[in-house]
Amino acid sequence: MIKVGFGKALVVFFGVSVFAFGIFAIIPEKDWEPRIKHLKKLSADTTFAAERIEPEYLPIQSTGRLGAFYSCLTKYGGLGSRRMTRPNNGIEEWVILKLQDNTRLDIRINNGEAFFFSLKLYDKNNTLQAGSDLYAINCDMELLNKPDSDMHCEDKVLGNEIRPVCTYRPQQPPSQDDAKG
Repeated sequence: MIKVGFGKALVVFFGVSVFAFGIFAIIPEKDWEPRIKHLKKLSADTTFAAERIEPEYLPIQSTGRLGAFYSCLTKYGGLGSRRMTRPNNGIEEWVILKLQDNTRLDIRINNGEAFFFSLKLYDKNNTLQAGSDLYAINCDMELLNKPDSDMHCEDKVLGNEIRPVCTYRPQQPPSQDDAKG
């Protein structure tokens, strides 16, 4: 029988843990979970109906198309990169959007900015079939029902990562002076 002292066992445990963490740190998180691939089946034209909005007074459209919000969703990152870019209002805000293919987007919000989400896949009988992990985003909720041309994204340093932060900025119609030009 091999006797290993507690100290050596502890060193081996921490060594293996650090090694495993290092391996998982270099594998892109987007490849860890096949359920997030369902996002690619959606589009800006995917319709939604807000199944639940908390608190109810949030200014979120109850029906429509994902619009530019979809483009922002595709810029997701691992949950470790989650950072809010707006002041924390201290209120738990969230919405569940039921999509046309019986998928649900569970979105957490702060001051109008979605900062993480998960996908839940349901069958025809509304039985949960699969749920994704949580993913970080920085998407203005006003991007729902808006064209991509109204979305403005900037790369910002959030924590230890550079993440796209996408806001609603309506495309300005050309002025009459420009038209005369």
